[in-house]
Amino acid sequence: MTRAELQKEVLDLPVPEKLELVEDLMESLRGETIPVPNWQLRELQDRMKKYGSESGQLWDEVRSEVWPPSE
Repeated sequence: MTRAELQKEVLDLPVPEKLELVEDLMESLRGETIPVPNWQLRELQDRMKKYGSESGQLWDEVRSEVWPPSE
């Protein structure tokens, strides 16, 4: 099967099956070294300089601000 044939077959799948396939593909990358482009590394370095590594909020804090508990 060629890549184009595989792509067509995948694109023809129903959404739930596409999502399952994406999950399987992501799981197959576990433990793999994923290359990071130089532009992305530079961006990360710039942000670390600007914001530091100690600033920020925990996810639970952010979530409670964005979606406060309903009363």
